[in-house]
Amino acid sequence: MMKSTEKGEVMGNITVLRVVSKELKDIIRDKRSLFISLVFPMLLFPLIFGAFESSLLSPDTGRDEKIKIGINITGDNRAEKIISLHENITLLKSDDPVEMLKQREVSAAVTVNGDSEEEIIITADNSRRESVSAATAVAALFSAQPGAEETVNESIIKNRVNAGNGGHQFSVSSRTLYPPEIGSSMLTLSIILPLLLMTFTSVSTTAVAADLGAGEKERQTLEPLLANPASRIQILAGKFLAVTIMGIAGVLSFTAGIVISYFINPDFLGTGPLVFTVKGAPLAVLCIQTILLSMIFGSAELALSISARSVKEAQLMFIPLLMVSMACGYSVTMITPESGAAEVVRHIPLVNIGLLIKEISLGSASGADIIATLAWSVVYTALFLAAALAFFSSEKVILRS
Repeated sequence: MMKSTEKGEVMGNITVLRVVSKELKDIIRDKRSLFISLVFPMLLFPLIFGAFESSLLSPDTGRDEKIKIGINITGDNRAEKIISLHENITLLKSDDPVEMLKQREVSAAVTVNGDSEEEIIITADNSRRESVSAATAVAALFSAQPGAEETVNESIIKNRVNAGNGGHQFSVSSRTLYPPEIGSSMLTLSIILPLLLMTFTSVSTTAVAADLGAGEKERQTLEPLLANPASRIQILAGKFLAVTIMGIAGVLSFTAGIVISYFINPDFLGTGPLVFTVKGAPLAVLCIQTILLSMIFGSAELALSISARSVKEAQLMFIPLLMVSMACGYSVTMITPESGAAEVVRHIPLVNIGLLIKEISLGSASGADIIATLAWSVVYTALFLAAALAFFSSEKVILRS
């Protein structure tokens, strides 16, 4: 009896292995499935990061680019000479360096007050990591001077530095442009919002798009639908609007999940309590761009679904699009909006949208950039809809199964 049971288990295992072998052979025979599953993911990120590497290392946007520091020069002071000790810093003189910092024209601002005993205030934009790093580098130059002493008073680090030549004294203070919780929230949002919105909008439309195109073919309900008096443009428009509406609803659902997670644990991102700093007109632009993103992915996935023979094939064809959307959302974390690299990617599809979302979260989006990106979004949607209409108008594509 025992031997019979063991024999049955062995035969069962052999059967499972035969099924596995059969399925793997089927997958290997499907070259398109094999490419999308194995080759495409391996090539995607090297291609994207290689493109950004080349743009970041171009002569105008190289990593050796000088750090721009705004400074007001009043009287005969030695602060300028001390800061000039850093070989990678370029000083830009201004009556209001803090305003230059707000306009993102410089990475940090240095304000010098007084003559015999000078008060030096180093201001960083704490919503930008590069600004905090630049301010830290400037403060380190004063801290390294002979006689520097450091104390903490109301969260402001002060160094009294004997500058020599007449016993000049410097009182150096480091400050931030925004309160700590606001600055850290802006920085966090600039990192996670592009990735989340690109991912949410691309994922939310997949199920509906697959069903309204390839799904109708499998259920054999597409031909009766085309027999109706409605034109194919009208039918396609109805399908597109349905996909878009469900996509927006999906984004709202994802967002609700994040809000619920926040109320359960405000530190669920590991960055401390998050303050949503996007309000007013920027929030309206963000909502419009999110709707346009749903339209872009909805139209693209609808075109792929109509061209596919089955729901399974449509879902397989969606995978590269989903991966590209996530890669584009992640790639903008490496780009500073005011850099030369940003001007290059403003003309790259989807990446320019991710960059705009990042700029909105940082409060630095300009009117021209908003208009240009929204216009590109409309163009992308129109191109995908044109492709979907071409597939929908082709009897060869509609009738194949």
